[in-house]
Amino acid sequence: MFTHAHADHIAGIDEVRALNRIVQRPLEAFATRQTLDEIIRRFAYAFAPWTNSPFYRPVLMAKPINAGETIRIAGLDVRVFVQEHGRIESLGLRIGPFGYSTDVTNLNEAALETLTGVDTWVVGCFLRHDAHRTHANLPKVFEWVARLRPRRTVLTHMGPDMDWAWLRANLPAGIEPGYDGMVLDFSAEATQTASSTVSNPGTPGQPVRTAAGTTG
Repeated sequence: MFTHAHADHIAGIDEVRALNRIVQRPLEAFATRQTLDEIIRRFAYAFAPWTNSPFYRPVLMAKPINAGETIRIAGLDVRVFVQEHGRIESLGLRIGPFGYSTDVTNLNEAALETLTGVDTWVVGCFLRHDAHRTHANLPKVFEWVARLRPRRTVLTHMGPDMDWAWLRANLPAGIEPGYDGMVLDFSAEATQTASSTVSNPGTPGQPVRTAAGTTG
């Protein structure tokens, strides 16, 4: 799933070949038609037909999607919605009790309605206080959280002034910074034990189990 075609989200496409080797088949690439067109323009070889040769290159199959649709990916129902990301749009995701909104400056009413009732929400937050033309800051995230009231909010896509230790010490209850290697589990079993798990959220490098599928 590609939320948009900025370089920090697609520049690692060459490494998808390792995943091709694991599953021994081409992989679907879900995105809007506009995003797919941009990715194919820059990585045309990754979308060339596969001829059963060894995966010396990434092999992807374009799967166009539209905002507002619910699509089935890896056994999960994924609802996609539009987010403002400065001059362009990105896609947000809702998967059962889990929401994902990176690279976002504004959420319209339709996006907020899609996220209503979310339990665990991963949201991009680039700066503590200053406004940014393509990313949200902490005051904006606090505003969204007050509206959506998720049980747990995990900040991602953080900028240089988003010091992890400062955030851990100063963020209000229910909001925390993400970190490399973090694991979010939104299986039914995890939901039942969420309250005891969240009380001890772990430290960087240690997986965290919460009421939300598994993501990295």
